[in-house]
Amino acid sequence: MTEEQKKSGVNIGEAVEPTSSSLKEEQIYQNIGIDFEHNNLGPKKEYGPLSIIALGYVVCDSWVGLGVTLTIGIAQGGFMTIIYGTIIIFVLMGSSALSMAELASVYPTAGGQYHWTSIVSPKGSSKSLSYLCACINICAWIFTVSSIALIITEYVSTLVTSYNPDKVLTSWQEFLIYQLVNLISLAYNAFLARKMAWFNHVVFLLSIVSFFVTLIVCLSRTDSHLDTTTVWTTFMNSTGWTNNGIVFMTGLLNPAFMYNGLDSAVHLAEECIHPNRAVPRALVSTILVGFVTAFIYPITMAYSISDLDEILEIGSAIPLYDIWVQASNSKAFGLFFMIILFIVTLGAMTAASTTASRLTWSFARDNGLLCSSYLGYVNPKFEVPLWSIFFNSFLVFVCGCIYLASSTVFNALIACALIFMQVSFAMPAAVLLYQKRSEQYLPTSRYFNLGGFGWVVNIITVLTAIIFLVFFNFPVEMPAVGSNMNYASAVCGVVILLVSLNWFFHARKKFKGPRIVLYE
Repeated sequence: MTEEQKKSGVNIGEAVEPTSSSLKEEQIYQNIGIDFEHNNLGPKKEYGPLSIIALGYVVCDSWVGLGVTLTIGIAQGGFMTIIYGTIIIFVLMGSSALSMAELASVYPTAGGQYHWTSIVSPKGSSKSLSYLCACINICAWIFTVSSIALIITEYVSTLVTSYNPDKVLTSWQEFLIYQLVNLISLAYNAFLARKMAWFNHVVFLLSIVSFFVTLIVCLSRTDSHLDTTTVWTTFMNSTGWTNNGIVFMTGLLNPAFMYNGLDSAVHLAEECIHPNRAVPRALVSTILVGFVTAFIYPITMAYSISDLDEILEIGSAIPLYDIWVQASNSKAFGLFFMIILFIVTLGAMTAASTTASRLTWSFARDNGLLCSSYLGYVNPKFEVPLWSIFFNSFLVFVCGCIYLASSTVFNALIACALIFMQVSFAMPAAVLLYQKRSEQYLPTSRYFNLGGFGWVVNIITVLTAIIFLVFFNFPVEMPAVGSNMNYASAVCGVVILLVSLNWFFHARKKFKGPRIVLYE
C-alpha cells in the first residue's frame, strides 16, 4: 500500500485488489465490508436488466410526475416554466444520474450515496459525512413515498368533486384514503413484493400506452387550442412575486418532481443481476425516457386546451384530468384514464416503498439507527426486511398526520424531498471532486467511464443541490403569511434535530460506514 493510500484511510478488512467491473459481485461487496453470503438480500437475484430499468422508470414516471403537479408550473410561470424548465432540469438531474451511474458501476450497493461518500471521503470525515448522507437520503425517500400517497388521494378527491360539484372531501376523509394507500403499499412490500416483480413491467407498459393514447385522443378531438404565443412566450405570474426570475426558479419544483426518486435503481443493486452494468443503464434510461415523454407531454396538453381560464377556474388539484375532459369532451375518457393513472401511481408508490425499505435496511446493516438489529434483519420466509418496511410505513403514517394537521406544512415535505434527494446526490460527487477523481476511487477498468466529462457532471450535480437548497425554500406566494408560507426550512430543522439525537445516542459509537482497502 502506498503512503498516500495509507493516509487516505480507505481501510477496513484485509487487503484486496481495487474494485472493478471485472470482479465477481461477491468480491465487490466483500471489498466494502458487506458479508455477501449472510447479510445481503442478494443470493436470490430478483431484478434482471429490464426489471431494474422498469423499476427506475416506474418510480419517476416523468410524464405523470410532471402532469399531476401542473398546478405549480401554471401558477409560477405558465407553460414557459414547464417546458423550458423541463429542459433545464434534464441537464441538471441528468448530470446527477451520470455521476451516480459512474460510482454505481464501481460500488453497486444498496447504500448507494452514503456508501460512496464513506468510501471516497478522507478517513477523518468519512463516518460523519456518510452518516449525514444516509439520514438525508432516507428522509428524502420517506417524504417521496408520502407525496405519492397524497397524489393518489387527490385523484379520488378530483373525481368526487367532478361528479358531485357540491361534494368536497373533508381532511379526515382524505387522511383515511391516504392511510389506506399506505396500508396497500405496506402489504404489497411485506408479503408480495418477492413474488410479483412482474408488476413493475405491467405498470411500465400501462404508463407508456397511456402516454400515447392520451396524446392522440386529446390532439385529435380538441376543437381549438391555446395560441403559440401563450404556450411558448407568455409568462404567467399569479404568485405575488414581482421578480419573474424568482418565480421561474421556484417553479422548477414542477419539472424537478418528475425525477424525484431518481436513485431508486441504486438501492436495489444487491438484488439485481450484474448490478455494476444494470444500475448505470437504469439510471441513464430513466433520464432519457423520462425527458422525452415529459418534454412532449406538456406541449401536447397545452395545444389540447381550448379554454385555459376554465381549467384555472375549476382549480382542481389534478388539472390534468380537467384537460383530458375538456380536450376529449368526455368525462368517461377522463375517468377511464384517471383509473389507469391511479394504477400507475400506486405502482410508483409500491416501488418507491421498496426502494426506501432497502435503503433503511442497508443503513441498519451498518448499525446507523436505533434498533438496527431489527431493522437490519431479513425475514427468511418472505426474504424481505420486514421491520424496515413496517418502520418506513409508520413514518409515512406520521407524515399523513402532519397533512391532517396542516396541508401547508405537508406541502413543504415535497420540497424537502427534492432538496434532500439532490443533496444526497451531491455529497459523493463533492468528495469525489475533492479527491480529484483519483483512480484510487474510480478504477479505469470500470464499466461506466465518463472520463474528463466526469468533472463537468460532478460540478453540475453539486451546483444543482445549491440551487434547490436556495430556491425551494422560498415562499411560493407573496406576501408570505402563515397559510402560504414555505415551511421547508422548518422541516429541515426538525430533521437535523432528529438526526443529531440519533447520532449522539447511537450512531456516534455504533455506526461504521463501509470502507475499502486499495493498494497497488
